[in-house]
Amino acid sequence: MATGKRSNAVVTFEQSGRELRFTAGGQTTVLDMAKVSQTLLDRAIVHGLKQRISDAAAIPCDSETGLPATPAEKFAAMSELVEHYNSGTSEWNRHRTAGDGTPRTGSTLQAFANVYWEGDLAKAKVKMQAFADKRGIEFAAAVKVWAGADKIVEEVARMKAAIPAKVDADSLLDELDA
Repeated sequence: MATGKRSNAVVTFEQSGRELRFTAGGQTTVLDMAKVSQTLLDRAIVHGLKQRISDAAAIPCDSETGLPATPAEKFAAMSELVEHYNSGTSEWNRHRTAGDGTPRTGSTLQAFANVYWEGDLAKAKVKMQAFADKRGIEFAAAVKVWAGADKIVEEVARMKAAIPAKVDADSLLDELDA
């Protein structure tokens, strides 16, 4: 039996075979999938997969820079999921393999690459993973350790200073005053 319940959920969900049970306010309603028309089931499949693949693009902002994921990063996340489903798999979730799915680490990892590996991000990821393995910690925790290192802090500051402004403040002020 599959269940779906968050700690603050008003609505709970349980699946048993082809029945979906939805409960709210102490009342339960049951959807019997065997009674749903094929047209609606097909539409539900399209809706579910559309939502699932779109959700893959909902990548959180970089915790260090506050910048959102780029359109290319969002597209890559969706493409990986589409490729997974197009493989014919029966698995809903992709299984991560070595070198796949490392967390987004933003400027710290790039700074690490710049300072120690001539900007080679792939080599930096390998070295960061080796550091994580040696310490017995997760990759993201290793990046956090390095985020406080003096040379990394300096490089992150240099990188941020090099980012060109996307909006001209004087133009915004002119717009406000117009």
